[in-house]
Amino acid sequence: MVAIFCTGFLNDHGQRIMKYGDSERISAQKQTLNGDDIQLANEVMQAQLSRKFFLSTTRPLTAGQRHDGEGASWLYELDTGEYWRVYTVSEDFSSVGWQQVFASQVHSPPPAVIKALRDSGIGGTTEGAFNIS
Repeated sequence: MVAIFCTGFLNDHGQRIMKYGDSERISAQKQTLNGDDIQLANEVMQAQLSRKFFLSTTRPLTAGQRHDGEGASWLYELDTGEYWRVYTVSEDFSSVGWQQVFASQVHSPPPAVIKALRDSGIGGTTEGAFNIS
């Protein structure tokens, strides 16, 4: 899996443009949400596919606002080509090498996310190297 870190934003005439820094290959364990988590997600109108991830990383990922993802770090699965937007950091022990996050699958990530992934050189740099449909 690849972590794509949100590094802040630019203010372009009052419009926030999110910035993404270098990407890092990390180990991750993806889990389905249990019944309580699914019920909670439904209660807050979370319509997208969500999963819980345990990540092996010393750099903390950030969670974005649920309605628009602003400020979110992203995950990219190399084997499936799936993009995941982090919406909750539930456990942050990145200082000792791990985090637990909740993320939603997104089929069309912002161009800046795809550019950051391409620029990292992880997984290839050609147009067809990443699932961008």
